[in-house]
Amino acid sequence: MTVRFDVLAHIQNEGDVHAGPGEYVGTRGTGQRLEGFAITLEPWTRGLGLRYRADLRGQGDTGWVAGGLFVGTRGQGRALEGFRVELSGECLADYDVLYMANISGGGDTEWLANGEYCGLRGQGRYIDGLAIRIMPRRPDYRVLVSKAASRNGKPLAITASGSPRSADVVVSALDGSDLQTWDRRPVCGAEGYALINRARPNMCIARGPGPQAVLKHVSEIDTNDHCLWLDDTVPGDWNAIRSKTDLELKLNMRGDPPYADQGNALIVHPWSRAAANELWQSRKLGCDLIAGTDAVATGDILRAIHQSCYPDLFKGALTFQSSDISRIAFDFACAPMVGVPFSEIPMDPADPSSLAAFVVAFEGIELTVEGADGAWTATASLEMLARVRFQTYGSSPVYMMTLELLKGWLRVERHPEAEARLNELLMPWLIAHFNLQIFAPLRIPLVGLPGNQFSAPVVTVQPPCVTAAFAKAPHTTIAPRPTAWPFGRVLTGIGTSTLDTVLGETLAGIEVYDSWTYTDPGRSFDLRVYYRIRLGNPHFSIFPSSGNQCRLRIDLRGDGVFEIRDDFNPRVWSDGYVNCSGRLIVKDDKTIEVVVESIDAIVFDWSVAGEVYPDVTLAFGVATGKVASDYLRGRSFTLYSLPTIKAGIAGRNFEITLRDLDVGGFADTEQRPMALVTGMATVAVK
Repeated sequence: MTVRFDVLAHIQNEGDVHAGPGEYVGTRGTGQRLEGFAITLEPWTRGLGLRYRADLRGQGDTGWVAGGLFVGTRGQGRALEGFRVELSGECLADYDVLYMANISGGGDTEWLANGEYCGLRGQGRYIDGLAIRIMPRRPDYRVLVSKAASRNGKPLAITASGSPRSADVVVSALDGSDLQTWDRRPVCGAEGYALINRARPNMCIARGPGPQAVLKHVSEIDTNDHCLWLDDTVPGDWNAIRSKTDLELKLNMRGDPPYADQGNALIVHPWSRAAANELWQSRKLGCDLIAGTDAVATGDILRAIHQSCYPDLFKGALTFQSSDISRIAFDFACAPMVGVPFSEIPMDPADPSSLAAFVVAFEGIELTVEGADGAWTATASLEMLARVRFQTYGSSPVYMMTLELLKGWLRVERHPEAEARLNELLMPWLIAHFNLQIFAPLRIPLVGLPGNQFSAPVVTVQPPCVTAAFAKAPHTTIAPRPTAWPFGRVLTGIGTSTLDTVLGETLAGIEVYDSWTYTDPGRSFDLRVYYRIRLGNPHFSIFPSSGNQCRLRIDLRGDGVFEIRDDFNPRVWSDGYVNCSGRLIVKDDKTIEVVVESIDAIVFDWSVAGEVYPDVTLAFGVATGKVASDYLRGRSFTLYSLPTIKAGIAGRNFEITLRDLDVGGFADTEQRPMALVTGMATVAVK
C-alpha cells in the first residue's frame, strides 16, 4: 500500500503552506519560523493512522494529537522548536514514519523515525521547515538469547510457536530461524518497543492473562500496554526486558537449571536479583562482515599453483609392503577443477564445521600399478571434498582461513575390481600430501579491522559461492540468507557498524587546535579564545542504489578558554555534529578509503561559563563551525587495506593479490547495508 498524505505547515508572516509525502515545506535561512503543522492521511487509507506532538517555545510539549488536527499556534509568535511523529493502527508494524527538519543556524537534521524527537530542545533554535515520509518498514530483526544455557551447553533464545493456532512463546536452543527473530518496533514516542515475530509477522509478544508470555495480534500494539517492552538498566552485556507498565515484571524463563534444549516456558515474573534466566542479550540477525569466494576464483588460484609446481607435487610414486600391490606411480598432468556442491554435505554429522565447501576434481590421472600379478596402467579421476578451516592469531583476533581436504574417491577406468583397493592405499596419502604441501601454506587473513572483535565465523555454501560470516563479539554469528554474489570474484562485505568502529579509531586521535580573536570597535579590548575541536563517534549510512556514495555523521566536541582580563577567563565547551556526504574509493595500493566530498550540515553550539556578549558567542560558533567544515571537506580516511597473501609452496614463493578492485554500496536480502569490495584473484610466482 502506498501511503499518501498532506502536510500543512504554518509559517511566520506567510501563513499555511501545503506539501506532499517527502516534500520539504517551509523555508531555509530566511528567519521565518515554523509555528505549527498538521498531517492528514488520504480518507481511504485503511489500517493505518498517525499522531504527533510539538515542542513550542515558551510552552514546551503539547499533547499527542491525531492525524488531521493542527498542532502549534497561529499568530502568537510561538516558534516550533521540535516535534515527534508516530504511526498507529493495525498496520503500524508494516511501515515507518521518517521525518527531518531544518534548524535555524544549524542546517538539516538527519532523518529520524517512529516517535524520536526532532529538534534542539531548550537551545533557542527554531525549525524553519520539515519533510515527512511514510515508508514500508525495514525490520530491525534480533534474536533474544538467555544468559542461561541448556543442560547441554547450548545458547537458548526466545522462540515463537510454529503452529498458527498456538499463542505459545518458549525458550529453545538457538538456531537463527525465523521463529527466533523479532523486530524491535519502536512505539510510544520511541520510549518502548513491540517484539514482532518474523515467521508470524502479525504476532507480537505480550503479557498474558497469567504469568505466561503469549503472542498477540499486532493490531493490539496501539491499544494494549501489555504488548510494550523496555530495556532495563542492568550493567554489563546482559540486560533485563521489562514490561512498560510495571517496572518489576521482567521476561523470565520458567524454572531452575538445568534447562532443556527445547520448550522452556517464557513467563513474565517479578525481578529476582539478576538470575541468569531473567537476563537477555539482544543480538543482531546476520553478520557484520562477510568474506567469500566462488569456484571460479578458487579454481584460478589452484590452477596457477598446479602450473608452477608440476611435476614436483603432482607426479611421483609410492611403494607399499603388501602382498597384492607393491608400487603405484601417479601423474596429475591436468590442472584441478573446482566446484561448489549444490547441497550441504556434512562429512562428520557430529561436527558442523565439517561442512563440505568445495569439490576439488582431477581428470586424466595416469596410474601405473605394480604387484604380484605384474604391472598394468589405468586412467583415473579423483574428487575430493574440502572444508574451510579457521585459526586465530593475536588477541584481536585475526582469523586465518585455510582449506582442508577431508574425503575423496578415486575412480579407475576399466579396473572396477581394483578401485576400492587403490582408494585404500593411495587416498590417505594424497589427502595428507595436498593438505600439507598446498592448502596449509595458503592461509588467508579475513579479519583485521582496528577496534573490532568478531565472534566465530559461520561458513555458508551458496553455489557457486562460499562465504564466511562474522558478527561483532559478543554476538553470535547467524549466516545471511543466499544472495546473488558477484561472479568470478573474491568479495568482502563490511557492515556499517564495523565501519563506524574502524573510522572511530582514526577520529579518536584527531584534535584540531586553533585560536580566534574578536575585535569590536565599541569596546576597549579584544577577545581571544584558544580552543580545540575533537571528532568522534562516526555513523555511516550506505545506500545500495547509489554506487560508492555514502553519508557520515561525525560528533564534534570542543573546549577552550577566553582571554579577557586577568581575573576573568571564562571557559567554553560545545557538543554538536556534522553531516557529510562522501564516497568510498579503492586506491592503487589496495587501500579502501572514505573521502568527504561535502559538508551538508553543522550543528555546533558553544556554551560559556561566564558572562560573554551573545553576539560574541554566536560569532565564535560560526567561526569554529567553519574550521570544522574546512578541516573535514576533501579529507580522506583509511578504512581497510587488502592484504597480499604470501605462501611458500614446493620451494616457490607465491603472492596472491586482487586486481580490478571495485567498492560500492550493497544490501543483502535482509536489507543490511554494507560496503562491498570485490576483485579478481591474481597469482604471481616470485
